[in-house]
Amino acid sequence: MSGPLSVMRNSAPSLPSVPEGWYAGGLARDLRPGEVRTRSMFGRDVVLFRAESGAVGAVDSVCPHLGAHLGRGGKVCGERLRCPFHGFEFDRSGACLRTAYGAAPPRRARASVFPAVERNGFLLVWSGARPPSWEVPELEPDGYSAPAVRTFRLRGHPQETTENSVDVGHFSVVHGFTEVEVQAPLVTEGPRLTAAYSMRHGLGFRTHFAIDAWGLGYSFVDVRALGLRTRHWVLATPIGGGEIELSLGVSVPTVGLRTRAGRALARTLAGPLRRVILEAFVRDTRADFPIWDGKQYVASPALAKGDGPIGRYRAWAAQFVESSAAAVAS
Repeated sequence: MSGPLSVMRNSAPSLPSVPEGWYAGGLARDLRPGEVRTRSMFGRDVVLFRAESGAVGAVDSVCPHLGAHLGRGGKVCGERLRCPFHGFEFDRSGACLRTAYGAAPPRRARASVFPAVERNGFLLVWSGARPPSWEVPELEPDGYSAPAVRTFRLRGHPQETTENSVDVGHFSVVHGFTEVEVQAPLVTEGPRLTAAYSMRHGLGFRTHFAIDAWGLGYSFVDVRALGLRTRHWVLATPIGGGEIELSLGVSVPTVGLRTRAGRALARTLAGPLRRVILEAFVRDTRADFPIWDGKQYVASPALAKGDGPIGRYRAWAAQFVESSAAAVAS
């Protein structure tokens, strides 16, 4: 994803390093047909490629033949990824379909794959011992700009960053919001968590947040303030060594005015407006960075009235970390 990377330090959280779920592997528009990109994810290099048809594949970087890095010199050949070492070609299922010298592909020459999809302008990659049992829903794309993103590298864990969405107490202490009100209580259903709040910003206006999280790596926030409705994303991807890549995204309306000239104006202003709102979003979220930097995971916190539904959040989050821990144990 675009944007500079900032490195923060923190003690490693005492949670499974990669909970099961979908995680951001970049902006979809940054991976064009025929391109190959390597992403640091899940404690390894994951190679993303887009076939000539436009379909996206994600494989472990290690070629199962003789260990070459598939992202360093690997090329897309039609619908397959070609290894730079011996020309073995793998499809998106990991099957080796041909070699460069005509020999039948060995049966064991099968690349390790990660399910990958495009959702709402992002490439999402699944991590888990089990196949995906749920998907992040597609938003209605009409009327909104493509997301703009800033990405930061820091020490932390997806459960800790997503927990901020229900940690009502920190809204005022860390971010300076006042008159915090719960508009819709926390509701969980399978991999989905929703909640809604309103609060007064330090500049005096009231802001409404509707949170829709799917797993621990993908949080979408519908924001309404000053008569404007914008889309925000908080995407935490574990990269290994107790670090995450935190991507903050913003999309703004491009329609809404009744006249053709008004709609053209909205599209023209979308870029600058998106940049301004993204920078404000980044500034607010940066206030959390030093907290995450020094934070230790407390398995049994001494919760107080006013903290928000942290206990219920953790009960929901356990499904992702427990499945990950079970996979490691097996």
